Amino acid sequence: MRAKDVRGVLTQVEQGNVDAGIVYRTDAMISRKVCVVSVVPEKLHSPIRYPMAVVAASKNKSAARRFAAYLGSTPSQKVLHRYGFITD
Repeated sequence: MRAKDVRGVLTQVEQGNVDAGIVYRTDAMISRKVCVVSVVPEKLHSPIRYPMAVVAASKNKSAARRFAAYLGSTPSQKVLHRYGFITD
């Protein structure tokens, strides 16, 4: 069975429509209905990154810069770590 995206895969597994699915660890961690049974070793895939940038043409550059700074703050980093994200 195919799904539109990783959340679709997670939903199919949660609902019991499939026996297993491949999802990001961070997505599996938010579900109380699934368990991780195997992890793809890091050496077998490229790093998964979620870059952040302020768009040059943004009409809200100041707010975007504050948000970017917040994401780099200690409190925000703690939240990201709690939900399985590894930050560098």
